[in-house]
Amino acid sequence: VILVMAAILRPGDELWRPSSARAMNSARARELIVLALTIARTAGESAASVAPGASCAFNPPNATNAGGVVPPGDGWCDCGDPGPVAVLLTGFTHIKPKSVVRLTAQVKAIGDNVLRPLHADTIAVIEVDNCPTPKGLRARALAQGGEPEDSGECTIASREAAVEKLIAEHADGRFLAMGMVEAPDRQGPRRAPEVDESGVRVHAWLPAPRARGATFRLFDKTGVKGATKQWYKLREAWRLMELVEARSMGAASPRRPYNTVIKLRLDLTPQPAWRLCARRDWLLEGQPRAVHAMTDKAFWGRRDAMQETARMYDAIQYYESAGPLPPEAGPTAVALGAKGRPDPMTRPVSVRALLRSVESLPPAAAKDWTLYQKIQVLNVPDMGAAGSFKFRSAAVDLAAKSRAMAANLRAALAQGWEWVDPLAQADVHGRETPRLRHTMAGPNDFRAGVFVTEKDFLDWLLVSNVSVCDLGAETRSILTKVLRWKRRPSMSGCVEPAGVPPVGLGRGGARGAAASGRAGPSAGSDVEEDMSHLIVSRGADDRDDPDPGDDGPIRDAAPSPAGEAGVARADHAGQAQQRASAQATASGASTCAPAPATSWVAENATLVAQDKASGPSLRRIGFLFVGQFLHRHRVRGRSVAQILTREWTPGGARVSYEAFLATSTQHSEFDACSTVDTAEYGTMLAGPGGFSRVAIDLVPYDDHVFVARAKALGMPWRDQMRWPLHPHRVLSYFSTFSRAVALARAREQEAGWTFDLVAFTRIDIFFHYVRYIIPPRPPSQKSWLEAVWESHIIGRRRKRPSAWEDRFIIGRRDAAYSLAQLQDRFSTRFRALGNQSWPEVHIAVLLEEAVLRAQGVRKGPFFEHFVHIQGFHQNKAKYREDYIKPPPGMEVLPEAPRSPRRGRRHGHRGRRA
Repeated sequence: VILVMAAILRPGDELWRPSSARAMNSARARELIVLALTIARTAGESAASVAPGASCAFNPPNATNAGGVVPPGDGWCDCGDPGPVAVLLTGFTHIKPKSVVRLTAQVKAIGDNVLRPLHADTIAVIEVDNCPTPKGLRARALAQGGEPEDSGECTIASREAAVEKLIAEHADGRFLAMGMVEAPDRQGPRRAPEVDESGVRVHAWLPAPRARGATFRLFDKTGVKGATKQWYKLREAWRLMELVEARSMGAASPRRPYNTVIKLRLDLTPQPAWRLCARRDWLLEGQPRAVHAMTDKAFWGRRDAMQETARMYDAIQYYESAGPLPPEAGPTAVALGAKGRPDPMTRPVSVRALLRSVESLPPAAAKDWTLYQKIQVLNVPDMGAAGSFKFRSAAVDLAAKSRAMAANLRAALAQGWEWVDPLAQADVHGRETPRLRHTMAGPNDFRAGVFVTEKDFLDWLLVSNVSVCDLGAETRSILTKVLRWKRRPSMSGCVEPAGVPPVGLGRGGARGAAASGRAGPSAGSDVEEDMSHLIVSRGADDRDDPDPGDDGPIRDAAPSPAGEAGVARADHAGQAQQRASAQATASGASTCAPAPATSWVAENATLVAQDKASGPSLRRIGFLFVGQFLHRHRVRGRSVAQILTREWTPGGARVSYEAFLATSTQHSEFDACSTVDTAEYGTMLAGPGGFSRVAIDLVPYDDHVFVARAKALGMPWRDQMRWPLHPHRVLSYFSTFSRAVALARAREQEAGWTFDLVAFTRIDIFFHYVRYIIPPRPPSQKSWLEAVWESHIIGRRRKRPSAWEDRFIIGRRDAAYSLAQLQDRFSTRFRALGNQSWPEVHIAVLLEEAVLRAQGVRKGPFFEHFVHIQGFHQNKAKYREDYIKPPPGMEVLPEAPRSPRRGRRHGHRGRRA
C-alpha cells in the first residue's frame, strides 16, 4: 500500500510530514488511501492470474526504456490479451526505380517493427502506377545520353506480382489476402472485378473508386488519384479481412476473430518494434472505444473502434451534402438522422470523447503537429471557461489552444453536456445549446460541402463516440517517404481525464450512446475504470506545465542502486542484467530485455601475415570507435582501405590498422530489441582490406547509472546553453572513450609494442559520412599520415576555433590517449565553462590546455584541412530532449534564451533571419 501511495502522490501532497498530514484535506487523504488499498488488492488478484511470460508494459502506461519495459512490481503487471492482430496495408506505388528501392525499405521496416513483433496477419490493398510509355522511355534515355531500352517487360500485372512477393517475404507466412485496385487511367484492357479464393492467399481485383463530390473536384481536378481514395482502399481491405476470417473460422477451428486491427501505409513506418499492452491501450472488452492515430497516416485500435474508420469512405457524403446517407455508413449515420451536414458549424460534438483526445496529445505535438492529430481545428462548446477564442489561425500556440479547448470541454461536462448538437435549440431540460467555436482554421477546414481528410477523419471518429489517442505502441520515430528517420515521440495509452463527472444520462449521454451503438463510453467494471484513471492521470499531471525541452513524460528516472557506486563496468553490467532478468520474466517473448555484456576478438589472417612480413618498419594505427549507440541505419560496410592508405609514405613503410569498438549492446537509446550483432560488425571491420585485428566490448546501457552519477557529482539535469544537452548523456558518451582506451592499452601490453597514431571516431561517421581525406597542400611533399604525425593531433574546427571536432580525431598516441580523461574532468570543467556540456568544447579545453601546451604546440591544425565529412546535418537539439524526468533533488537549470537565428548549432546549412 505504501508503494502504491508513493506512486500516485501528486507533487503537492506532503503526506509523510505529520504537521502537513494533519493540515491536509481529509477527503484527499481518504481518497488516496482507498485508491491504494483497492489497487493493491486488485493487483494482487490480477498478478496471480497473469500467465507466465505474458506481455507486460503497464506501469506506467507510457513507460519504455532501452526498448524494454519497467520491471514488474507491486502487481501492476496485468496487460491482458490483445487478441489476434491484423494489419491492413494500403498504398500507391510508382514504377520508377527509386520508388521501388524506397518501397523495399519500407516493407522491410514494416516487417521488422510491426508484423513480426506482433505476429500479425497481413491484408494488403494496393494500386500500382502505369508503366512508362515507350515515348517516355526513349526521351528519358536520350536525355541521359544512352539508348532506349525495351519496355515490353513492364506490365501492371508484373508490378503487382512484384509488390505481392515483396510483402510476402517480410510477412513470415502470414500474408493472407491481396487486393489490387485498378487505376482510373489504367493502360491496356480493363479487368472485371473478381475475388479468387482458390489459393492459399485470397486475391481480389477491385474497380477504381468513383470520383464524386466536391472533395474530388477541389483536391483532384484530374480525377486520377483522388484525395479520398485511401478510404476506399481501407474499406476494401476490411472486407477482405472479414472474408479471410470467414474462410478460416470453421466449426472445428480454434481461430478467433481479430481483436486488434492496424492500418498502415506503404510510405511511412513507425520505429522501433511495436509493443502493445491491452489494458493500457484500451483493447479489452468493456473499455472505452479508442483509435490510436498519427493523423490519417497510421492508426490502430480495438476492432469495434477501427470499424468506424472502415466506414469512412461511405460517410464522406455526410460532409458533402444534406442528402440521405448510405446504410454502409453504419449506426452513427442512423443516430445522426441518416442525413448529411455539409455545414461544419452544424455538426455535433461528443464532449467526453473529444476531451480524452485533447488530453492524450503528447507535449511534442505542441511544437510540430505534422505527425500528430490536428485536434485544434475541431469545434468545441464555448462555455466561457477560457476567455476569448482569439487565437492566430496558423499552427502556433498549439499548447494554449489545447488548454482552451480542454477548459471548455471540462466545463461542459461539469454542466452535464455529453453531446452538443447545434441543430437542437435546447436540451431536454430546456437549457440553451452552447455555441460552437474553434481555435484555428485553415483555408478549407470550414468550407461547406468539402471533406477535409485529417480534420473530418477525427470528427467522424468522435461523433461515433470513439476517442482518438496518440499513435503510441512505444513509437519513437517514423521512416519517411524519402527513407529518413524523423523523430516522433509518442504517448502510449489513452488519458482518462481526471476531475470530471462520470457519464451522465442527459441529452448528451443518450445521443452519445446512440451514436456509438453501445451503452456508453465507460462500460467497464469499477475497478478497471479506477485503475485506468489513476495510472494515466499521472502522465496528465506531468503535462499540465510541460518543460520547454520536454517531448513527453516517458517515465520517471530514479537512481539505480549501482548508480551510487559509480559506473564501474561490473556494477553497470550487473545492474542492467538484473533489470533484464526481471523484464524477461514478466514480459515474455514479445518484450526485449537488454542483452548481456559481450566481448569479441577476431583477426584477419591474411593481413596479420602481411604485417608480420613487414618487419620492424611496420607502422601501427589504432582506431577507437566510441559512442553509446551504433545507429544501424547509418552504417554501411566499407573497408578502411577505401578511406586510408596502407603506406605511411608513398612506397614507404606498411601501415597496420587495428580496431577497438566500445559501445552498448543496442543500436539506439530506447530500443533494446535492436541488439548489436558482434559477429556482423566484427566481420565487417576485419573484412578484406579492413583491420588486421578487431576487439569489441559491449555492455548493457542503463541511463539510471549515469543520471545517478551526474547527480552525485552535483551536476544539473540539463545544461544552460542555447541548444541544451544533458550532462548525464555526455558523461555516458565520454565513458566510451575511457573504455576504448583501456582496450587499446591492453592490446599494447599484450603485444609488447605501441601504436604510432590513434584515431577516435564513431562507426557511423567513419563508414557513412567520411568521404575522403585531404592531401597536404603544396609545396609539402609529405603523405597524409606523415602530415598528421607532424601536427601531433588534428580536430580543431575552422568555423568554431574554440571547439574540436569530436566526430573524427587522430593524432599521436600519447595525445590521443589523453581523451580518456574526459570522463573524470567533465564534472569539474562543466561549471568553469559556464554550465555547458558540449563535447567539442570539453575536448578543446583538454587538448589545448593540458596536452598540446605541455608538448610546446600552441594549437593543432584545422580539421577541415585533413578530412571531409559530407551529408551529416544532424540537428542535435532535436535529439537531446527530456525522455525521462529528473530524479528528486537534482538541480534543473533554466533554459537559456534562444536567438532568432534559424541556423544550426554546428554551422551547417540553414537560413538566418
